[in-house]
Amino acid sequence: MAQEPLVSAEAVSPGYFETIGVRILRGRPILDSDTAGAAKIALLNQSGARLLWPNEGALGKRAASRGGPFTIVGIVPDFKHRDLRGDVVPQMFMPYMQGTGPFGHSKATLMLKVRPGAPWRASTFSPVISELESKAQVRVFTMTDIRWTAVTMERLRTSVLLMFASVAMFLALAGIFGVVSYAVTQRQREIGLRIALGAGQASVARLVMRRRCYQGYSESASASLSLLA
Repeated sequence: MAQEPLVSAEAVSPGYFETIGVRILRGRPILDSDTAGAAKIALLNQSGARLLWPNEGALGKRAASRGGPFTIVGIVPDFKHRDLRGDVVPQMFMPYMQGTGPFGHSKATLMLKVRPGAPWRASTFSPVISELESKAQVRVFTMTDIRWTAVTMERLRTSVLLMFASVAMFLALAGIFGVVSYAVTQRQREIGLRIALGAGQASVARLVMRRRCYQGYSESASASLSLLA
């Protein structure tokens, strides 16, 4: 028996897509009239539409879930709904008030859109939610907080990598300084003679670096040949 395509489902309320800044590509959004007594509907993201109806348009198609049959009334673009690190998954959005599908109402997220620059405080919204549901436990986060939390591990890994890269660069520079200093010490008499004959500092520095690089290449080639032998 063929396995049915898996599509992640979410229950959302009217105004959800407008609040998060996602436009409707085709069809319509969820409306206030999409209640329990109305015909059951759903919206799909582009990945979900391609998965369920790969060779035809999904708009207007009928499908079924545990909550019964429903109609696809809108298509939204692919966007990361819960995890910034993962890939976009086939997603279905159903009206919260219709209770379609395996949705539990024990936990819900209320999203508020505030005008840029407008003053707001978390304490302003918490009493309103508590008035609607006295047992609700309210926690308020901004989108900046959510984005920061989502990339915390990536930031930590990047910081550790930069730290080790800095240490490696310091050790490399210290090694180069030590090698060049040793080369200069070994050729002090020759360098002094060249300066006495009128050689400039730049030409002496080029001489030391050129010979040191040539010696380094020779040593690397010798080591490689000895490994191949």
